[in-house]
Amino acid sequence: MKKLNMNMVDFLTKYGPKLVADILDRSTILHNPGDLTQPLPLLRTPFLAQGDCIEGIGKVLDNNRTALLNGAMGTGKTLMGIAIAVREHIISGRQTSNVTVEAPPTLIEKWDREITISVAQGFLDVPMENGQTVRVEVPNGSKVFNCSGSDAISKFQEMESGKHTGLCFWLVADTTVRRHYH
Repeated sequence: MKKLNMNMVDFLTKYGPKLVADILDRSTILHNPGDLTQPLPLLRTPFLAQGDCIEGIGKVLDNNRTALLNGAMGTGKTLMGIAIAVREHIISGRQTSNVTVEAPPTLIEKWDREITISVAQGFLDVPMENGQTVRVEVPNGSKVFNCSGSDAISKFQEMESGKHTGLCFWLVADTTVRRHYH
């Protein structure tokens, strides 16, 4: 195999168009940045890049059971994760959606606070880019349960019982998960 002796700029100038064409031929584009279609009843408005991530992952979840949200510290992964859960709850049309969040103990209170200050309870009028306002509902509101104490197993049994309706966030510290593993 012959070794190429060129810098990155020359390489991309020479091969870039072919690389882009190959990627586009092999990929299905699900989302174009700025193409935000799903208004969400959030009390805090995500930045445009966060909205693109929420919309993109939502479109992946339209046809898949899982998606990966990865980002550097400070990019708003907590808010984006909450928004994705809200989107999926609304689109599913279910009366109850259970979301389990496993995090280090130091972040459990942060998740609780972020959910409380971010998710509307009931209806919220969401302004759209075209100047119109859309009324969006979080069916049955949202609830947060901290399952990180010694009663974690009974809290998860409560989740399984179907006693609660709405968008339910069940927060559990990763240390609690390890402690209750059998």
